[in-house]
Amino acid sequence: MKVVIFCGGLGERISSINTDLPKPMLKIGPMPILLHIILHYASFGYTEFYLLAGYKIDKIRNYFNNINKFRNPNIDSKTKILIRKLNIKIINSGKHSNTGFRLKSLEKYIKKNENFFLTYGDGLSNINMNELKNYHIKKKKLLTITSVKPPARFGHIQFDDKHYVRKFNEKLQTDEGWISGGFFVCNQKIFSYLDNNKDCTFEQKPIKKLVKKKQVVTFIHKKKWFCVDNPRDYKIINEIFKKGKIFWKLF
Repeated sequence: MKVVIFCGGLGERISSINTDLPKPMLKIGPMPILLHIILHYASFGYTEFYLLAGYKIDKIRNYFNNINKFRNPNIDSKTKILIRKLNIKIINSGKHSNTGFRLKSLEKYIKKNENFFLTYGDGLSNINMNELKNYHIKKKKLLTITSVKPPARFGHIQFDDKHYVRKFNEKLQTDEGWISGGFFVCNQKIFSYLDNNKDCTFEQKPIKKLVKKKQVVTFIHKKKWFCVDNPRDYKIINEIFKKGKIFWKLF
């Protein structure tokens, strides 16, 4: 099954880290975020990728066109073997396009009634991709969205009228509601819900239409998930990597 990845946005919330690179190309350890995501899918046998690029597309092209020429001693042999299996096509979906238009640019590569994976270039998880695919096929809907619990960010404080703290608890992940984890499975028929203009945003009008038609189900993922959205997130995920707690690496 094909894997499609949004990686063309401006990434303005994290641009202070490196103005020369698009966000998906920022490194976690020795490799870009984007390659970590790709290898996660590849570890389940999904090796055909379509990258919906735009902003600084040359940086993405240069890296992946030369990926098998790199000699990095910090990349282990299992990873190198998996990299050699990758088949990656980079699509220019526009520098200032929204996600709906980017996805629409993929239409000619998808066969009638074909299912495909879709995700963003900044999310990491330990989702079992075979289970996600099988769930989508079983439900026979046009779109499956993975639901996750966001990582806890703040401690919970209770205080009295005089501002004495009476109770303090680190906020648990389970205190948060469910959100979209950004890992989708789509059917080819969703293209009919996308407008062919750069302002079309996949997460807004198209998905709302699909919801009204009862064509959207959710796959619940209760394990690890993380989104690299800002400099703080980027620091945290690199600290996780340095400690060897690479939850998204399942091979």
